[in-house]
Amino acid sequence: YASRGTSVVPGDVIASGTVGTGCILELSGVHGSAAYPWLVAGDQVRVEVDQLGAVAAKIVPGPPVVPVV
Repeated sequence: YASRGTSVVPGDVIASGTVGTGCILELSGVHGSAAYPWLVAGDQVRVEVDQLGAVAAKIVPGPPVVPVV
């Protein structure tokens, strides 16, 4: 479920799918994280759909991880 644990509001865009060469987890595992790095704060992500438009977002730091004890 895309909305489990997060709020989804009108205007949000949920993009999913895998590129033809595989997902980042597979590519990073096979070719190394230097060749296929994970998204980090400061990265820009853009999703574009023909005849619909585009949406762009900047990745920001998340809140600190609090261990569950």
